[in-house]
Amino acid sequence: MSEALDKLVRLIATRDFLLYQRNLELRSEYVDKLGQFELAAYKLACEAERLQRKLELAREVLAAGDSLDEAAIDLQLEQEFMPRDQMIEEMTANLFMAMGFKSMPRISREEQSEMLELYEELIRAYYPQLYPENEDRAKHWQEAQDVYQQWDLEGLADMEAEARQLGLPELAETAQPEEQLVQLQSVAQEEVDTILRQFPFTLIELLADEEQVARHREEIQRAAEQSDRELRRLQEEVTMLFAPVSKNLS
Repeated sequence: MSEALDKLVRLIATRDFLLYQRNLELRSEYVDKLGQFELAAYKLACEAERLQRKLELAREVLAAGDSLDEAAIDLQLEQEFMPRDQMIEEMTANLFMAMGFKSMPRISREEQSEMLELYEELIRAYYPQLYPENEDRAKHWQEAQDVYQQWDLEGLADMEAEARQLGLPELAETAQPEEQLVQLQSVAQEEVDTILRQFPFTLIELLADEEQVARHREEIQRAAEQSDRELRRLQEEVTMLFAPVSKNLS
């Protein structure tokens, strides 16, 4: 067997394992240990910052001798804080995704290993960059990825058996010249490295250390408590500053 082809297949399988399995495992672990606390703390900090900014805008209006228009100020705040609101939405979506993963049926390490072997054979049979001009193989590759993402061991076994019966994995040996395989290796390796530099893989060491997790959780909760106190103080200032406006409107 071609060493270059074997290495390429392993890199692609590693990339997809990180994306479709390890990624969700880490996100689920992060939700349990830290994610829900970080989201709550971030929301409080953003709300306190929003009220602080509201006070600044109101005082600028008053300093200019103009009348307060709370609706106009709130509209400006909505625009200014749109990136933070989008971040909250993204963090919330990540939490729900990870919570959904927790309800998925688990497979054993032995089954994961079996899935990996089957998937590697399907990479040989259908990976589009090995057969760039074959649309039929590209469609089968998409199907293989879909089945793999669902952790469908039986589905992968059926696809691999069909591909093997047609002799497709063996054809990969002559699908591309050695230099092309090396180039594809480089691309796949960079994809793997990029994934490992991103969330949630940046948290692997932290999540594995329970003492560090506990300290980090305490820090998050202290920051949330501080933001909550600041939020209450700012709410009182906002109420006092805008009270005359409310009375006039009534």
